[in-house]
Amino acid sequence: MSDEDAKRFYKFILDYPDIRYKSAMLLFLLAGFRRGEVAGLEWKDIDFDKGEITVSRSVTTVTGFGMIEKEPKTEMSKRTLAIPEVLLETLKEYKEWQTKRRAELGDYMEENDYLFTQENGKRLYPSTFTGWLNKMLREANIDHYSLHSLRHTNITLQIAAGVPIVTVAARAGHARASTTSDIYAYALRSTDKMAADKIAGIFSAEEKTQESVKPFELNSVSETEETDTVAEFRRLKAEMQRLGFETLEEYEEYLDFLELKRAKKRDFEM
Repeated sequence: MSDEDAKRFYKFILDYPDIRYKSAMLLFLLAGFRRGEVAGLEWKDIDFDKGEITVSRSVTTVTGFGMIEKEPKTEMSKRTLAIPEVLLETLKEYKEWQTKRRAELGDYMEENDYLFTQENGKRLYPSTFTGWLNKMLREANIDHYSLHSLRHTNITLQIAAGVPIVTVAARAGHARASTTSDIYAYALRSTDKMAADKIAGIFSAEEKTQESVKPFELNSVSETEETDTVAEFRRLKAEMQRLGFETLEEYEEYLDFLELKRAKKRDFEM
């Protein structure tokens, strides 16, 4: 998402009346989870005292078999991360709503610990979140974005804010920090420029003036930076087409797999 659309959508989410939609979209935008990871969440995965969420399973839909619960895509995808207070409070509100809803429906609603369920209490199909997102984007009058766009927005904003790439990779569940740096090279170039300006400021009498400059915004890039970003995007798109990947999510999974394969090879050689 553009910086402007991300801010608009965030405000729209906070005022959204359906607590299920609100909770799910905040998980995508503020935690950067994958669709299957959100579908696989259970209440036991949330530590309300510490303000943390643990990802330990994922749910996918397989033709002919229906929904399947599985291990996260890589070992690093099993992770525990801190979440913002606004998300924590929203989840508390959602848990209270769900408890009341279960009491109202009685035996009709299957007993389990799932965060997101169908009306009868069975686990929610991951694809349902796409329908929720599309509905909210239409109502907010915002251009179409995919669920994975929210994840990429989360990761890009962390990088733009100067969060160490190792931390960003760990929160995203990437097998290696190099995976993150490869996919988000365009954002890293922008923070690299920030670093150069900061170093110059340290040795300059105008350091205080430098520090007063507004933080990097996703849309505030020079013409040269924009040209480089477009070129990087085209190279990435061409590489995806060459390998036969239709989505960036598939390509990201491929990069994670390569990193995991190299790591196993290194371990074997040692």
